[in-house]
Amino acid sequence: ILEKYKNMVRAKAKMYYLAGADKDDLIQEGMIGLYKAIQVYDETKNHNFSAFASKRLKSFLDNSFNLFSKSLILLFKTLESL
Repeated sequence: ILEKYKNMVRAKAKMYYLAGADKDDLIQEGMIGLYKAIQVYDETKNHNFSAFASKRLKSFLDNSFNLFSKSLILLFKTLESL
């Protein structure tokens, strides 16, 4: 399943840009998000895994993006105060 949806992860990761971050880092975060989506997917409740994974992946990448951005802001503020 991971291999089948790898292109979806890459496509979604391309939508994000983080100064100082490598695209491969975002793809890796996306693969972790896909793995987590696989773990919680319940085929009795969700009929379409692709749509489910897409929503979970976007949410996971948004959270990762926000956390990384906040970390960079704190780092820059710390460096400025030195």
